Amino acid sequence: SRVFPGDGGGGVGGRQDRDRAEQCPLALPATVRDRERRMTPAKMTMAQRAVDCVLLDMDGTILDSRDLIVACLVHTVKSHLGLEPEAGELAQLFGRPLLEQVGHFCSDPQEVCEMAETYRRFWLARFGSLARLFPGARRALETLRLLDLPLALVTSKNRALGKQDIDHFDLSSYFQVEVYLEDGGEPKPDPAPFRIALQRLGHGPEGALMVGDSPADILGGKAAGVRTAAVSWGYLPLETLRACGPDYLLAGWEDLIRICGGNGASREGG
Repeated sequence: SRVFPGDGGGGVGGRQDRDRAEQCPLALPATVRDRERRMTPAKMTMAQRAVDCVLLDMDGTILDSRDLIVACLVHTVKSHLGLEPEAGELAQLFGRPLLEQVGHFCSDPQEVCEMAETYRRFWLARFGSLARLFPGARRALETLRLLDLPLALVTSKNRALGKQDIDHFDLSSYFQVEVYLEDGGEPKPDPAPFRIALQRLGHGPEGALMVGDSPADILGGKAAGVRTAAVSWGYLPLETLRACGPDYLLAGWEDLIRICGGNGASREGG
């Protein structure tokens, strides 16, 4: 089998991720059936409807870029403003569009644009050493492809950074559609990127499932009329995800496969 850079082995959702998810009443796989029993008939119909396409976020969902994001923000803020941002302050910025992230530290529009460029340059330079796929991500993408489910990448990154992710880890063959910041007009949680992805896939929202790690993914997906699944292995607290009302909270990639009609991904490797 082929070996890809940064493609971790191990199970389809680490023990730590599953421990976190078990604290949440939406955790899968065991409690998804319980939750569906608690739904009203109308909600149950939607939750049990077949999934015919999947929209996926990148950072915090497929790509573990936490260390890279922190390094980029620290470098950018220190270079432009001479400040050393605290870890807690940086953690609050995960999942937000880049201009919002750097705009948190500076209110001058011109400076914010220059900071964003500094961030992008540093990202491209350090990507290979600091970014990696989450364990099980590639196996899950392979399984979804075997299930004949069309996949779309929906990210608020610009095309240059997003293509870096796709090309470095050789992921382009998995996605029929890629939607970047330039395509959607507005970043998530605006529903436009999700609707554009569905339009390009040729699918309506009824059978679509959005998978992501942030409120922008969940709220934007809901605004576009699709079901949503929040991953428990991302960067934000479970309480933050639960407050957004996702249809599912995934303890591991095998939960996504099960929702999509498969038998669950193997635990043997990424």
